[in-house]
Amino acid sequence: MLKHSLIGLLFLILSCKDNFKDNLIFINENFPVEFFQIADCDYLDTNTFLNLNIVAKSKTQKIIFSSEFQGLESTSTFYYDSLLNSNLSNLFENLCVGDSVSFKLKIGDFYRGFFQEDTTLQANADLDSLHITLKIISSNDVVSQNQLEDQLIKRAKIREENSIQKTKNEWENKFLNLFYFDNLFAVKVAQYSDEQIEKSDSLNQFIALSYTITDLNGRLIYETAPNSLEYYDKSLNSQLLEGFRVLVNEFNVGDSIVAIVPSKMAFGKRGSFTNQIPPFSPLKVNLKIVQK
Repeated sequence: MLKHSLIGLLFLILSCKDNFKDNLIFINENFPVEFFQIADCDYLDTNTFLNLNIVAKSKTQKIIFSSEFQGLESTSTFYYDSLLNSNLSNLFENLCVGDSVSFKLKIGDFYRGFFQEDTTLQANADLDSLHITLKIISSNDVVSQNQLEDQLIKRAKIREENSIQKTKNEWENKFLNLFYFDNLFAVKVAQYSDEQIEKSDSLNQFIALSYTITDLNGRLIYETAPNSLEYYDKSLNSQLLEGFRVLVNEFNVGDSIVAIVPSKMAFGKRGSFTNQIPPFSPLKVNLKIVQK
């Protein structure tokens, strides 16, 4: 009886190992794909859109791409046939809605496979391979996808309005002399003397700023390099975001300002792929005007 039990246990272990091997797809010989969750479904239909949740991190855990930071409600949408015609075809022809997978991929292959473009990031050891987790949320035809995107946009606009109003209420209880312009509001928090700054003739046509940008949850999005400024040509209105132009026009050289900038005066309904800003995202800006 014990012998039969041991044989049965050995068979179960071997069966589990065989199943584990079946759960690996090799995008190429160097990068296996491991399934975390396997859905019970038929193959996906062509001529559809896939809604995915993706996170791609470098070896040091730096986020290179995230659906949370670059999509609506952690959703990134891709045309399924484009993925099938990419270097990721071996992956996506084996996936179903509900599948969750994890794999590593060279950064160039990641951008070519998902976005059909070459990365402009400078190659380094940290970016030799990205660790990617991916979940297929849904698959839709054109009509269903348009309906879904309309719903996501509507909810994103409501969330933005609510978050701006909440922050405005907090600031009105905390600060005096708030400046308002449409849905932008700001307060001057400091002022310094610019008497020591010598403006060369070649820089007179530029606005000089130092600033940081965060989302309303405090996530740092961008900051100017320490002890340096960024220059914007006064004759080119498109160089400055609308929200920045409003602040520069309202405040003086030497002013340090904290402002909430609505998405329509920042990156709007498209967001910023490079800066990892989702669509309809208000921003918090800490701005110092050095020259204007």
